[in-house]
Amino acid sequence: MIRPDNRAKPTNRSTEILRQAHSKQAARRAVVEISEIAHMSPPNARPNEQEFASVSDAVAAFGLDVNRAAITKRCMEGLVRDTLSVMDVSSAMRKAGIPPVVVQETMRRAKSIRYRRKRQGRDDEIVAKAKAFPEGTVRTHGGRQVVKRGGKWVPHAGTDANKELGSAGKKGAGAKTDAPASKPSKKKTKAKPKAKAKKPAAKKPKAAKDAKGKKGEAPKSKHKQADVAERFDALKARALEAGIQIRGKLNDKHTHDHLDKLEARLNAHLAKQGEKAKAGADGAEPPKAGGDAPEAGKDAQGAPEGPGHPTDDSGRASGHDVPTEPHELHRLQQQVHDLTDRLAKVEKRLTKPHQKAQYKELLDYARGSQKSPSPQAVSWLEQQIKSFIALVTGVAVGVAAGPVAGAAAGAATKNILGKSEDVVWFSGGKLVVGDLEKAERPSGSGWHAIPGGRHGGMRKRGAKGYDYWYPSAKAARGAAGHHNREAQEALKR
Repeated sequence: MIRPDNRAKPTNRSTEILRQAHSKQAARRAVVEISEIAHMSPPNARPNEQEFASVSDAVAAFGLDVNRAAITKRCMEGLVRDTLSVMDVSSAMRKAGIPPVVVQETMRRAKSIRYRRKRQGRDDEIVAKAKAFPEGTVRTHGGRQVVKRGGKWVPHAGTDANKELGSAGKKGAGAKTDAPASKPSKKKTKAKPKAKAKKPAAKKPKAAKDAKGKKGEAPKSKHKQADVAERFDALKARALEAGIQIRGKLNDKHTHDHLDKLEARLNAHLAKQGEKAKAGADGAEPPKAGGDAPEAGKDAQGAPEGPGHPTDDSGRASGHDVPTEPHELHRLQQQVHDLTDRLAKVEKRLTKPHQKAQYKELLDYARGSQKSPSPQAVSWLEQQIKSFIALVTGVAVGVAAGPVAGAAAGAATKNILGKSEDVVWFSGGKLVVGDLEKAERPSGSGWHAIPGGRHGGMRKRGAKGYDYWYPSAKAARGAAGHHNREAQEALKR
């Protein structure tokens, strides 16, 4: 054991600083002291009294005694020399009562020392290899030619003299520079066809250099680059107007050719988006039947009708009958009323003209169906409203009754408009989102509140992982980053 008076003596300036710093920073500096001692000591040497005193002084500010400091030092040596695993070290240090912050800092410091040793070994290996090559050797290193001069590798200028020197160096260390010059007549005839064969190959680097020169002209003219930047900003603004976000930054290599491709992709996406919106508004027609309506825009009672209202005379004649039982009629009317309420809740989120037009058509149709709805009309309206809410919110929202309606199974549910904030992605299992306003919590077996009550969600273990339920799309998006890395990456897109 170390005497108290020896422990009281500081061995260097850092320990004196540590005595005054009672914090995590003191622990970090203490571990630095321990690691330095472990790094400098011989592999099989036992720690002597001097090292014990230094270690104990270094960690005294954090409340470690000499024995724990010695354990820390041994664990550091084991990690650096790869004789102890991380699990062994963590278990041993925690059992010894060493604070977690010291354990973490010990592992971090040991990793740093191991990396430094490996790098030093690599540097020594490179130096050894460099010594093995003769003077004047030409090699390709990192995509460029280098030549050995004065024991160091320097950039190769590419002149004929350097090439000859490099070829002479490759032949052997004992080769002399005047040896090839002493036999010019013997190698002239053999060198001519080689030179002819190499002439077209020699032109390729020139072409490459010319191409590089042409590429290098773009950054020289600042006006061209400014035009590219202005055009890119205009494309981003145009995309944002349509609800699409273009990510990425310009660099010096981007030209108008790249922007042409980007603009073509944007136009194609906008065209596709318009087709989907048109198909959602007009493509899926409500139930219709043959025959002429008595009067366009009005039914028998004179009530205004929505587009393609299925409760006109032609609809009744084709089998789309309104139920005669009062309770059935009341049930359908209540269902249409609920659908209308759910549709009205997303009105404030509509920003695009085609969304507002589609919303108005669906609302008019729902109001027209409210008086005398048929089962076919209600079914069609439910399907259309469900698709429209999913389009606006970016999450498949259940519109049917029930606590777990509208399950979005699979890998991803993404808004086709491309809004990054409307992306929700869960790996495994499925995502269940309730009504936008009504938080109907699932009551089946297996559902439990998420620990901590984050975002008011619940989860249940499924076949491929946890199934999640959230009261709204906003809550689901807010919780996506808490579950896995895929969700975090998806939210960044």
